[in-house]
Amino acid sequence: MTSDVLKVLTLNTWGRTGPWAQRKAIILDGIRALEPHLIGLNEVWDDADGDLADELADEIGGEWHVHDAPAYELAEGRTCGNGILSRFPFTDTAAWPLPEPRHDSGRNLVHAIIRTPWGRVPVFVTHLYELVDDLLGGEQPAAG
Repeated sequence: MTSDVLKVLTLNTWGRTGPWAQRKAIILDGIRALEPHLIGLNEVWDDADGDLADELADEIGGEWHVHDAPAYELAEGRTCGNGILSRFPFTDTAAWPLPEPRHDSGRNLVHAIIRTPWGRVPVFVTHLYELVDDLLGGEQPAAG
């Protein structure tokens, strides 16, 4: 992988939902074609089938550094969270819980500082809630 720019990709995996084998093949092909250095992942499941971030890193190929953390328990024995895959090593990692939306499950923010050829790069990944009611504290903007 040669490049004179840092390539960053974000991906909401949707966990292992739907036709996972077919979706995973498309995801892997897309990642390989784009050749990112860093990938921010949403809806990373960790369950009896394994850690989804580790699974993707293993199957993309090459060396990947993985940091992920659960945000909430999706079902008994299955957590869902966010993650970071990096072609370069982490110098620091962390994860913090975020305030829980009123009508949804918990959220978190994962963080890593990554040592790259371009210097140390701070990376933050989260998965935000989209309902305007929650974002505005239950108040609607005045129509005008």
